[in-house]
Formats: sequence, structure tokens, C-alpha cells
Amino acid sequence: MNLKKNNSKSFVIDKSGAKYTTLDFIEDLRIKISKLIPKEELSRGRLSYYKVSKILGQGTYFITHIKSRIINPNDPDYNPNYKFSKKLLESFSKHLEVRFKHKAKGCLNLIKKYKDKNHDLKDYSRQQYHIHNPNLKEDYFREINDKEKAYWFGFLGADGSIEGYRIIIELSVKDKAQLIRFCKDIGLDSDKKVKERDRTHEYRGEIRTYRMTYLKFKCRPMAQDLKRLDFASSKAERKDVPNFKDRKYLLAWLLGFYDGDGAQNRTLIYSANEKFLDRVKKVFKVRNDVYKVKDPEVIESLSLKFKFTKGMYALSLGPRLFNEMMFNFECSMERKRRFFSESSEALDILKEKVVNKERLQELVSQYRKYELVEIFETTDYILSKLIKEWNIHLPEKGFWRNELN
Repeated sequence: MNLKKNNSKSFVIDKSGAKYTTLDFIEDLRIKISKLIPKEELSRGRLSYYKVSKILGQGTYFITHIKSRIINPNDPDYNPNYKFSKKLLESFSKHLEVRFKHKAKGCLNLIKKYKDKNHDLKDYSRQQYHIHNPNLKEDYFREINDKEKAYWFGFLGADGSIEGYRIIIELSVKDKAQLIRFCKDIGLDSDKKVKERDRTHEYRGEIRTYRMTYLKFKCRPMAQDLKRLDFASSKAERKDVPNFKDRKYLLAWLLGFYDGDGAQNRTLIYSANEKFLDRVKKVFKVRNDVYKVKDPEVIESLSLKFKFTKGMYALSLGPRLFNEMMFNFECSMERKRRFFSESSEALDILKEKVVNKERLQELVSQYRKYELVEIFETTDYILSKLIKEWNIHLPEKGFWRNELN
């Protein structure tokens, strides 16, 4: 409260800085509305709180209940500091404009005054995220305007999910540092939020236990922003690449997705949705084709993440795109950072075509080397590299001569 001097050299009270309580606001709004409706709707010249509630688009006892919450200590929802949320005030404004049109200006000015005098209004009723996580950047994904946000959006696309307004990420415990880093970037306390647990999963009749690390937090604005960006919790429903105009954001997004659903020491990314990988192939002009994963070892390693899908698909990004992706954003998952040569891509592709060591060992006794080169559309050099890496035993000299005889 400030003292202000008038022209007669006396002092008067200036209420411009005074608080504007919810009770004051309700009463001012009731009086203002009462001047806009027919007198026959008034009771003894007074507008009831029941009718105020209806005019504001709420239930009959809405205002009565709010007043009770503020002044009655015996009310189970007692809160003397109760304030309307921004979303509720927006609803009030819309209903007043529909009912009174241009005559609603006085009421709208009261709503503006209430907002101006109360800077700590919640975004919506029952908002809790700012209480439990006071430093959370709830608008972090409001706009993807840097590579860091694009990277995390890609990572969430691979390993995140949304249940209602709860955002969940679960990883192998070996990647716990990734969750800690994510918490730091969005303003969460990782000591309180990042936890560990054991998960059991059945694969081919065998029960296995996995040590996992996970993060759960509730934030309605962030969840809504992610959904607005076409985030899909179901891996099978992820069908498109974000519409980022800047390539450096697209590359950061792809790197985030790779860190979540990519193969370590390979240029491969996996998805339960074939069409999604086809979109990645088209947008980034990848030469390699999308294919269905058949290697039992790979399927087993991915089964925990893709256990509700009918199949898994893979796409090799290739060394050029992969290296560009790594150069573009340096703050990615450390264990997956590396660079590839052209020959390493060809070797990766051959491995996927052959499937596993046992099959290659069987094939070298059925086909000559040049025949395998033609079958798998590779080179003698690349096939020889794989034979050496997998320690494949070739037939002895004269084997094919004896076979022909």
C-alpha cells in the first residue's frame, strides 16, 4: 500500500498495489453481472451465486463451494489462499462473451485485473508439477528451437511414453547417466526422480531379470506440447519424421532416436513400424532398404522393448549420414559415439543378410566364395573381412574339385 499526495496537499491511500483476493473478485464479478441481466432474474435486487455459477459455465454450486473452501475451516477442501487457474478464467471469459457479447467488457476487465494482481496463478486446476518440481521447465518442448531439444525429442520418441499427463522413460541401468542428464536439462532433481528396479521378462519360455533405471514425472503442459508435436507412446504408431525445416534439428532428432533405438557399434536403427523407417529412409535419402529383423540374438536383445509387437524392422543409416549426425551434435550417449568408414557399412549390411556365424559357416561349404559374393551382392574384400572376423573355417584346397568328381 502506497501513500500518494493529491492536489490539496493532503494524503490519500493508493490501492493500486493492494492484493485482489478471490473473494473480492467473486463479489465484484457478481455485481458487474447483475447489471447486465434483466431485473426479474434478480432476487430482491441481488444476483444469486447459483446464477453466477451458471453464467460462468459452471455447476450450480460452484461459487458457493469456492467461497466455502476459502472461509470455512471445516470444509474438507479448505484453502484460504485459493485462486482460480488461468484455464478456468479463460473459460469464464468465453462464457461471458457468448452471453453478453460486447457488454461483457466490464467483466473481462475484472478478470484481467485478477490476473494482473495475482502472478502466481496455476495454469490449470489441480496443477501439482510446480509444487513437486519447482524448477521444471514445463515449456521446454513448446518450441523445438535448438539441437538439444530436438535430440531429446528424438530420444523420447524411442524410449519415452506418456500416460495421461505422466511422462515415463525406462532404460537399462547402464544408461542411468542419460536420465540424469535429461533431468538436468529440463530442470528436474535427478536424485529424487531417477530410480532403479528389476523387471522380469519371459523369452522363449525362460524368465529373465533385468536391472532397469526409470524416470516418471507429471507435467500437463509438457505432455500436451509433446502430443502437439505428434509424439506417440506406442512404438507401433510412430509413423513420421518431425517437420523440422532446419536440417541440423532433424539430424539431432535422428541421433536422439538412434541413442534410444539404435544398435551400438552399428549404423542401424530399429522400429516396430516399417512405415516409420520408410519415412526416415525417404527424408534422409538413405540408400539401404528397410528389412525385417530375423537374427534370433538381435530379436532377443530387443524383445524387452518390443514385446507387444508382431515384428521388428531395421534400417542401416550408412556411414555418411551417421557421421554427419555425430558431427552435428556432440552431446549424445557416450557409449554409442563413434564414426564409420564406407567399408564398415558394407560389412554391417552383409552381416544382416547372412544373419549369423552359424549360417555363414554352413554356406561356405555349399557355395564357392565368388558365388556368395553374387548371392549377397557384396565384394570379395568385404566377404573376406567377415570370414576373418567370425573365424569361419573355409573348405580345404581341392574340396570343390573332389565335389565335382
